[in-house]
Amino acid sequence: MNPMKNMVLTLGVAVAMVACDEAPAPADPSSEVAEAETHTPSREEAGGASLGAEGRAQIVRALAAYETVRAALVADSADISTAATQIAEAADAATERSPVALRAHLTGMATEARELAAAPASDIARVRREFGDVSRHVVELLGAEASLAEGKHVFHCPMAEDYGQWVQNDADIQNPYMGSRMPACGAETSFDAT
Repeated sequence: MNPMKNMVLTLGVAVAMVACDEAPAPADPSSEVAEAETHTPSREEAGGASLGAEGRAQIVRALAAYETVRAALVADSADISTAATQIAEAADAATERSPVALRAHLTGMATEARELAAAPASDIARVRREFGDVSRHVVELLGAEASLAEGKHVFHCPMAEDYGQWVQNDADIQNPYMGSRMPACGAETSFDAT
Protein backbone atom coordinates (compact mmCIF):
# COMPACT_ATOMS: atom_id res chain seq x y z
CA MET A 1 0.00 0.00 0.00
CA ASN A 2 1.14 3.50 -0.77
CA PRO A 3 2.56 5.19 2.41
CA MET A 4 0.50 8.32 1.76
CA LYS A 5 -2.73 6.32 1.46
CA ASN A 6 -1.76 4.38 4.58
CA MET A 7 -1.26 7.63 6.53
CA VAL A 8 -4.59 9.07 5.30
CA LEU A 9 -6.37 5.84 6.17
CA THR A 10 -4.77 5.75 9.64
CA LEU A 11 -5.63 9.41 10.20
CA GLY A 12 -9.22 8.78 9.07
CA VAL A 13 -9.59 5.83 11.46
CA ALA A 14 -8.16 7.92 14.32
CA VAL A 15 -10.58 10.78 13.63
CA ALA A 16 -13.49 8.35 13.46
CA MET A 17 -12.46 6.78 16.77
CA VAL A 18 -12.22 10.18 18.48
CA ALA A 19 -15.60 11.15 17.06
CA CYS A 20 -17.12 7.92 18.37
CA ASP A 21 -15.61 8.49 21.80
CA GLU A 22 -17.09 11.99 21.95
CA ALA A 23 -20.48 11.06 20.53
CA PRO A 24 -23.16 10.29 23.09
CA ALA A 25 -24.18 6.70 23.51
CA PRO A 26 -27.43 5.74 21.87
CA ALA A 27 -30.29 6.88 24.09
CA ASP A 28 -32.28 4.41 26.07
CA PRO A 29 -35.92 5.56 25.66
CA SER A 30 -36.81 4.52 29.21
CA SER A 31 -34.00 6.67 30.65
CA GLU A 32 -35.18 9.70 28.63
CA VAL A 33 -38.68 9.34 30.09
CA ALA A 34 -37.27 9.00 33.61
CA GLU A 35 -35.09 12.07 33.10
CA ALA A 36 -38.05 14.12 31.79
CA GLU A 37 -40.17 13.06 34.74
CA THR A 38 -37.53 14.07 37.30
CA HIS A 39 -36.31 17.23 35.57
CA THR A 40 -37.10 20.43 37.46
CA PRO A 41 -37.26 23.36 35.04
CA SER A 42 -35.05 26.35 35.71
CA ARG A 43 -36.63 29.76 36.28
CA GLU A 44 -35.84 30.62 32.65
CA GLU A 45 -37.45 27.39 31.38
CA ALA A 46 -40.47 28.08 33.57
CA GLY A 47 -40.92 31.41 31.81
CA GLY A 48 -39.18 33.85 34.08
CA ALA A 49 -35.97 35.11 35.48
CA SER A 50 -35.39 36.52 38.91
CA LEU A 51 -37.18 39.68 39.94
CA GLY A 52 -34.88 42.61 39.23
CA ALA A 53 -34.46 45.75 41.30
CA GLU A 54 -36.63 47.94 39.04
CA GLY A 55 -39.54 45.51 39.01
CA ARG A 56 -39.24 44.97 42.76
CA ALA A 57 -39.21 48.74 43.42
CA GLN A 58 -42.43 49.21 41.43
CA ILE A 59 -44.12 46.30 43.23
CA VAL A 60 -43.08 47.74 46.60
CA ARG A 61 -44.59 51.06 45.50
CA ALA A 62 -47.85 49.30 44.52
CA LEU A 63 -47.97 47.45 47.84
CA ALA A 64 -47.43 50.68 49.77
CA ALA A 65 -50.40 52.26 47.96
CA TYR A 66 -52.42 49.08 48.61
CA GLU A 67 -51.65 49.42 52.34
CA THR A 68 -52.89 53.04 52.20
CA VAL A 69 -56.21 51.86 50.74
CA ARG A 70 -56.51 49.06 53.29
CA ALA A 71 -55.88 51.43 56.22
CA ALA A 72 -58.46 53.88 54.88
CA LEU A 73 -61.10 51.15 54.66
CA VAL A 74 -60.32 50.03 58.22
CA ALA A 75 -61.17 53.62 59.23
CA ASP A 76 -64.37 53.47 57.10
CA SER A 77 -63.01 55.96 54.58
CA ALA A 78 -63.63 55.34 50.89
CA ASP A 79 -61.54 58.31 49.76
CA ILE A 80 -58.96 56.06 48.12
CA SER A 81 -58.97 57.06 44.46
CA THR A 82 -55.44 58.52 44.46
CA ALA A 83 -53.89 55.50 46.19
CA ALA A 84 -55.80 53.08 43.93
CA THR A 85 -54.46 54.92 40.88
CA GLN A 86 -50.94 54.58 42.32
CA ILE A 87 -51.47 50.83 42.66
CA ALA A 88 -52.48 50.61 38.98
CA GLU A 89 -49.59 52.75 37.75
CA ALA A 90 -46.95 50.93 39.77
CA ALA A 91 -48.32 47.49 38.83
CA ASP A 92 -48.31 48.50 35.15
CA ALA A 93 -44.71 49.74 35.45
CA ALA A 94 -43.67 46.50 37.21
CA THR A 95 -45.28 44.21 34.65
CA GLU A 96 -42.62 44.48 31.95
CA ARG A 97 -39.80 44.52 34.51
CA SER A 98 -40.91 41.29 36.19
CA PRO A 99 -40.59 37.60 35.42
CA VAL A 100 -43.28 36.13 33.18
CA ALA A 101 -44.67 34.13 36.12
CA LEU A 102 -45.65 37.37 37.91
CA ARG A 103 -47.02 39.34 34.97
CA ALA A 104 -50.59 38.01 35.02
CA HIS A 105 -50.89 38.88 38.72
CA LEU A 106 -49.55 42.38 38.11
CA THR A 107 -51.79 42.95 35.10
CA GLY A 108 -54.82 41.78 37.08
CA MET A 109 -53.80 43.98 39.98
CA ALA A 110 -53.54 47.03 37.71
CA THR A 111 -56.86 46.34 36.00
CA GLU A 112 -58.72 45.86 39.28
CA ALA A 113 -57.01 48.88 40.86
CA ARG A 114 -58.37 51.07 38.04
CA GLU A 115 -61.86 49.73 38.84
CA LEU A 116 -61.24 50.51 42.51
CA ALA A 117 -60.14 54.06 41.65
CA ALA A 118 -63.34 54.55 39.64
CA ALA A 119 -65.64 53.38 42.44
CA PRO A 120 -67.50 56.33 43.99
CA ALA A 121 -66.38 57.25 47.50
CA SER A 122 -70.06 57.52 48.44
CA ASP A 123 -70.45 53.75 47.98
CA ILE A 124 -68.11 52.17 50.54
CA ALA A 125 -69.67 48.73 50.02
CA ARG A 126 -68.64 48.84 46.35
CA VAL A 127 -65.20 50.18 47.24
CA ARG A 128 -64.73 47.24 49.60
CA ARG A 129 -65.79 44.76 46.89
CA GLU A 130 -63.38 46.36 44.42
CA PHE A 131 -60.66 46.24 47.09
CA GLY A 132 -61.32 42.50 47.37
CA ASP A 133 -60.73 42.11 43.63
CA VAL A 134 -57.37 43.90 43.95
CA SER A 135 -56.54 41.84 47.05
CA ARG A 136 -57.03 38.58 45.15
CA HIS A 137 -54.20 39.55 42.79
CA VAL A 138 -52.01 40.88 45.60
CA VAL A 139 -52.34 37.62 47.54
CA GLU A 140 -51.60 35.58 44.40
CA LEU A 141 -48.60 37.77 43.54
CA LEU A 142 -47.10 37.39 47.01
CA GLY A 143 -47.82 33.67 46.93
CA ALA A 144 -45.97 33.40 43.61
CA GLU A 145 -42.91 35.38 44.79
CA ALA A 146 -42.14 34.58 48.43
CA SER A 147 -39.49 37.28 48.72
CA LEU A 148 -42.23 39.91 48.29
CA ALA A 149 -44.27 38.37 51.12
CA GLU A 150 -41.57 38.88 53.75
CA GLY A 151 -42.95 41.05 56.55
CA LYS A 152 -46.50 40.76 55.19
CA HIS A 153 -49.48 38.97 56.69
CA VAL A 154 -52.51 37.58 54.88
CA PHE A 155 -55.87 37.40 56.64
CA HIS A 156 -59.28 36.01 55.80
CA CYS A 157 -62.63 37.45 56.86
CA PRO A 158 -65.43 34.84 56.80
CA MET A 159 -68.05 37.59 56.83
CA ALA A 160 -66.87 39.42 53.71
CA GLU A 161 -69.47 39.30 50.93
CA ASP A 162 -67.08 38.43 48.13
CA TYR A 163 -63.33 37.80 48.25
CA GLY A 164 -62.47 38.02 51.93
CA GLN A 165 -58.69 37.98 52.03
CA TRP A 166 -56.30 40.87 52.33
CA VAL A 167 -52.64 41.60 53.02
CA GLN A 168 -51.29 43.94 55.65
CA ASN A 169 -47.92 44.81 57.18
CA ASP A 170 -49.01 44.58 60.81
CA ALA A 171 -49.53 41.23 62.53
CA ASP A 172 -52.50 42.62 64.50
CA ILE A 173 -55.65 42.11 62.46
CA GLN A 174 -57.25 45.26 61.03
CA ASN A 175 -60.12 44.19 58.80
CA PRO A 176 -60.78 46.49 55.82
CA TYR A 177 -64.02 44.69 54.91
CA MET A 178 -65.70 45.23 58.28
CA GLY A 179 -63.98 48.49 59.26
CA SER A 180 -64.96 49.99 62.59
CA ARG A 181 -67.92 47.58 62.96
CA MET A 182 -65.65 44.54 63.43
CA PRO A 183 -61.99 45.51 62.99
CA ALA A 184 -60.66 42.27 64.51
CA CYS A 185 -62.91 39.91 62.53
CA GLY A 186 -61.00 37.18 60.72
CA ALA A 187 -57.94 35.04 61.10
CA GLU A 188 -54.43 34.95 59.71
CA THR A 189 -53.83 32.38 57.01
CA SER A 190 -50.88 31.64 54.75
CA PHE A 191 -50.08 32.68 51.22
CA ASP A 192 -49.82 28.97 50.34
CA ALA A 193 -53.40 28.33 51.53
CA THR A 194 -54.91 30.78 49.06
